[in-house]
Amino acid sequence: MAIKREYEAYQILSASNNPWLRTLYDTIGDHAGLVEDSSAPAPHLVFEWMGLTLNDVPRESYSKNYVFIKALLDTFLTSALAFQREKLVNTRIMSDNILISKLGANPPTIKIGDLAAVHPDGHVEDGLPVDRYNPMRALESLQGLPCTHKSQMWNLAATLFSWLQPGIFGMPVDPGPTWPPWWEWDGRTIANLMCLFPDWKGPPTDDELVRAYFELAEGLVERRGPSLAQILPLSREIDKLDTVPELKSLFHLMLVTDPAKRPSAAEVLSSDAYKAFEKITGETRILSCMDGKIQSKGI
Repeated sequence: MAIKREYEAYQILSASNNPWLRTLYDTIGDHAGLVEDSSAPAPHLVFEWMGLTLNDVPRESYSKNYVFIKALLDTFLTSALAFQREKLVNTRIMSDNILISKLGANPPTIKIGDLAAVHPDGHVEDGLPVDRYNPMRALESLQGLPCTHKSQMWNLAATLFSWLQPGIFGMPVDPGPTWPPWWEWDGRTIANLMCLFPDWKGPPTDDELVRAYFELAEGLVERRGPSLAQILPLSREIDKLDTVPELKSLFHLMLVTDPAKRPSAAEVLSSDAYKAFEKITGETRILSCMDGKIQSKGI
């Protein structure tokens, strides 16, 4: 099923010549396995080799390389526009799926991997939090609510923030050889978020499993162990981040708990915060809100 979804996403997105899309070179096996009602096994997909993920990039060397960080932002914001045009949403934005080559170039080549979690905009996975092992999920996804275009803005900002400051959204720097069970993992993630967002309310749902996650998280917050005790509200965590004010402003803009008040990709690209960050890198992007296409030019 995952291979079928990824193949279907490529058939939709590759027709638009999206530069952020990793090239699908070939399929190996029976194409009948890609048909939804077929019982044949799905074939293998042969993709362009990129070499690195964001997890492989040394933070010490690149956390203040703002050309690199802007390339990350541009890749994901451009991809979000493409998904939006097709009424799709990428529910698995995380550092493992940020693929990089030519790291030393200015800018490097950055593309998106693992489109098996691309779904129609508004997707809810059987009432469960979407992609449970991804702590970068938007808050509404953790609450069992639909994952939408604006959810991706949270995913992007949380992924970048967590690369700059590991562990802040619930993913430990090194989880060790034995990971906790999935139900405990979600509880820990939600507990971290409750510390970051003290006014964040529980899920508006009757789903017992989703409520159980939050009850577990509330218990962890009440005990306030050493790892949670050091977490400040997000605005203060952003302010103490060792980066430029312009990038901090982007985090403040995108990490908004209410998805109705969170900006879209087009709104981020046209925002004062984004334009201010552009000036640091010496590159500007012109957004045409009419067709969602983006062009670059140096300055």
